[in-house]
Amino acid sequence: MKPSGLIRKPDALVSKILDKATAHHSAGRLQDAACQYRRCLDLEPGHAAAHYNLGVIATLLRDHARAVFHHTEALRAAPDMPARWVALAGALLASDRVNDARAILERFLTYGFPKEIVSRECRPLVMMLGANARIAFDSKQFEETERLLELLILLDADNAAAVHLAGLVALRTGRVQHAVDLLTIAVYRDGTNATYFADLGLAFRDSGNLVAAGSAFEKALELDSALDKTRVDLADLYQVTGRLQNAAACWLELIARVPGSAEMHNNLGAVLHRLGRTEAAVAAFEKALALNPAAAFAHGNLVYTRLYVECGSAEDFAEMAKSYGRRHADALRRLRPFANDPSPDRRLNIGFVSADFRDHPVVRFLEPFLIHADRERFDFFAYSNASCDDAVTETLKAHFKTWRPIDRLDDEAAADLIESDRIDILVDLSGHSGGNRLSVFARKPAPVQVTWIGLPATTGLAAIDYRLTDAIYDPVGETEHLHSEMLWRIAGTGICYQPFLPAPDVAETAPFVENRYVTFGCFNRFEKLTDDALTAWGAILAAVPDARLMLIIADIDDPRTRGDAEARLTTCGLPLDRIAFAPRNTTNRYAMHRSVDIALDPFPFNGNTTTFDTLYMGVPVVTLAGPRTVARVGAAILGLIGLSELIARDVDGYVAIARRLAGDPDQLLRMRSGLRERLIASPHMDHVGHAREVGTALTGMWRLWCAESTSREVFAGMHEDAQSAD
Repeated sequence: MKPSGLIRKPDALVSKILDKATAHHSAGRLQDAACQYRRCLDLEPGHAAAHYNLGVIATLLRDHARAVFHHTEALRAAPDMPARWVALAGALLASDRVNDARAILERFLTYGFPKEIVSRECRPLVMMLGANARIAFDSKQFEETERLLELLILLDADNAAAVHLAGLVALRTGRVQHAVDLLTIAVYRDGTNATYFADLGLAFRDSGNLVAAGSAFEKALELDSALDKTRVDLADLYQVTGRLQNAAACWLELIARVPGSAEMHNNLGAVLHRLGRTEAAVAAFEKALALNPAAAFAHGNLVYTRLYVECGSAEDFAEMAKSYGRRHADALRRLRPFANDPSPDRRLNIGFVSADFRDHPVVRFLEPFLIHADRERFDFFAYSNASCDDAVTETLKAHFKTWRPIDRLDDEAAADLIESDRIDILVDLSGHSGGNRLSVFARKPAPVQVTWIGLPATTGLAAIDYRLTDAIYDPVGETEHLHSEMLWRIAGTGICYQPFLPAPDVAETAPFVENRYVTFGCFNRFEKLTDDALTAWGAILAAVPDARLMLIIADIDDPRTRGDAEARLTTCGLPLDRIAFAPRNTTNRYAMHRSVDIALDPFPFNGNTTTFDTLYMGVPVVTLAGPRTVARVGAAILGLIGLSELIARDVDGYVAIARRLAGDPDQLLRMRSGLRERLIASPHMDHVGHAREVGTALTGMWRLWCAESTSREVFAGMHEDAQSAD
């Protein structure tokens, strides 16, 4: 900084000394200048310019305490000079005396200086505060960032950048609504800044206002189409809210911008799968793997989607899953002894890993076990991979001794956490479905690892010891070769159903009584509806000329989705004038059941939760039993409630059962009557018995590991003895 001039006429000697000091100061000879300024103070202790310039020099030399002293004296001597106030505030900030700096600035702002002078004098301080606040923010020093921003906004209330950064601090520290408020103000301050809208979208998303989030993301991209991260956020939002065509368009745009991205092709594949375009989804996942053969996420999605391919064999799927394990998982396994106490009858720590501890079908099958399990034998640990919770999550937490969020932990850190918790048996609840953490299981953080509920198929991981099932889903001797895990069959049923409550009462009578025609329906996701199943449904409608068919399809209100669906249905022989569509959302979870007389189970990937829900609402389901586990789910469910007459062994039989039931009103009414009660009385809802059987299975797995552990120790001891003898 340049040395300050005088503010009053000095005597001749002081003036001469000050001229020397100023010359030294201007030439950069700071020590010489300081010496002359001090001579001025010797002659005139309250000399404002000498104090001010000594403060400037002290600041340059990082002697902040001395700078505060001299600037305080300079201000005391000349309070009518705006620069003195700002200089003292700057020195106090440099000394980390933020509160004192704020007090000085508040007095400065009310002293009576014209606004334009205040703005001009504060401009360097505002820039410094902004730069330091950004440094603190980037270093995750959020409290310090806020302190600096409060001062900045005090000096420049219209500073959109400062308000925006304050909004980001609020967002990072979990004060979501405060973040929304601040980022909204930033947008009003500068409505041309795309980044402000993008960050406002993130805040709205985290607050749960997805409609506003989408609008903010769209505005950001309107202002700057090159914001690829925001387009990703918007695509994810479209996907979550069921606007699948818009999501696909976003991913296609991103692929055009970043053609070599395996992740973008993978994400496109996930949307295409939801739209029922299975073959296109498979092609997208294969493209992702071609771009990056190490992309485990794409390989896992390819494995999962292969379950929906009607022409694929059980052996083909099993080999693909096992190839996933060989390529992405087996090399990650930790080969070391476990520290767990190998006592066979002690209390066990059971860990559950899932992204679905929320309003999700997995909870409907898990919670009955958690409620009725023997708590004298087990302590339950939850490892949640969910990015957000809901009301179901809060209810579920009460069933666990320990709740661990792992969504922000990498696989190594998550495995370390599980191992440090001394988990004895770790349970995968996802398989290859969305949100899985199979790469954590690949590291083998627990002595015994099991896959259950999430997907009735092999994971392909050698590190997972068992798949928990039963002899109905997996008949003895028929599916062992399709698994990398050992099948552990329990008595009764491998999963136990719990309806989503409160559920409405069953309709008093069948819809056909009033309609005078039978309505078939399928409540499953559109991706499960293969061409073979649709063709069979076309044959059913042809055999029952006055019947109707109701389908629930995500994003059906989008003309693109509706057009694609109608074209496909027409190709499969379905008359569009007899088809009714409804959108998929949580509000119509049970609402459509009152409009359907007979439900049709898709194949080869049968419904599961959907079939249970349909039966619980009093609607019979016709199913086709196939050769693999996912194709036997419907048969397993119906068989245990005594409705084997609804199980077909081939497509012709499937069509015949539906036609026969539709043509016999009395039988249809008898079958619907008491269907809920029949389900409740079946093993499918014997929660106490099921919990006992699962507990017995887990204990058996543990005891087997203990026996093997003891055998290993005995063998190791014998080996050491033999070496000693040698």
